Amino acid sequence: FTNSVFGFIRLGVLLAATGRRSIQDALTGILKVPAAWAVAAAAIVLTSGMNVPLALMRSVTLLGDAALPMMILVLGMQLERAGSPDRPRVVAAAVTLSLVVAPLVAD
Repeated sequence: FTNSVFGFIRLGVLLAATGRRSIQDALTGILKVPAAWAVAAAAIVLTSGMNVPLALMRSVTLLGDAALPMMILVLGMQLERAGSPDRPRVVAAAVTLSLVVAPLVAD
């Protein structure tokens, strides 16, 4: 499940970014998504078997609990300033993947 969600995050960012930028810029934009770095850090911790200090885990848990409300806030701010996309078909494909295909794959 985590791999499919992470894959859809990357694909959604790529498709959404290609609406205004080149494919190369969109691919480098994936590296700017914090979820990509979080998955890489989690993989390193899990494969190495190291223990994460309690203070760090508490901080990560606090940030994780705040993530969804902050995403909703930022989404609202972005929608308020949004204009019409240059390539609406690409944006429609990204929205369809996020809202229709991802839930179907999750089941």
